[in-house]
Amino acid sequence: MLETDKAVKLAKEEKMLAVVGPENAGKSTLINILINGPPKDGEENQDKASTGHLSHTDDPKGYLALAVGNLVAVDFPGMQAAAERRNLADMWEAFERLPDVCVVMLKFNGDVTADCGELPRRARDKFCKRVVLIVNQVDSVMKGRKTAPVWKEFSPDRMNELREAYKRNCDNMLDDVMLTCLSSRDLFDEDKELLRARGILFAEDVLKKIKQLVQK
Repeated sequence: MLETDKAVKLAKEEKMLAVVGPENAGKSTLINILINGPPKDGEENQDKASTGHLSHTDDPKGYLALAVGNLVAVDFPGMQAAAERRNLADMWEAFERLPDVCVVMLKFNGDVTADCGELPRRARDKFCKRVVLIVNQVDSVMKGRKTAPVWKEFSPDRMNELREAYKRNCDNMLDDVMLTCLSSRDLFDEDKELLRARGILFAEDVLKKIKQLVQK
């Protein structure tokens, strides 16, 4: 883990990825994937970023994303917290305009709410023009046997409609929208097949896409 000053220095020298989102959206899981690569089957503790990082941060924490290359990934607290508390706002200011790509993470709830574009817009204004939205934990809603009604409700066409709705609510300024299941250790093969058929991305897919984004 990098302290803020060192993370800022490295971010000026290397590529930087800002990871922004509310608690429990999966930021720590994503950071861990960027550091160590996708977890192997049966591997535990894949939801924690290494070196003592906790999932609920009060200030930005920087990590060398070893699985990506020369990249500094910075895990930020929620923007609302930074706006309300002066010390956190100062830390946001320290990284202003440094990120090459900003990933905004939200938790999937089965629909697209009117306010889902607020965080991506703020990230774009504060950090950089290249913003990616990751809507994680799709499996918290979409699960069950192949015959379960949820799979009919969330058909492949419906998932494409949701992706387009996220883009519209974000003023069509997103570089990409990923519907994901970053922590898949509790899923059966049948679950994974049903999710993949709907374009849901897993850890290895997201890592590949982020590599492509930061190399542009």
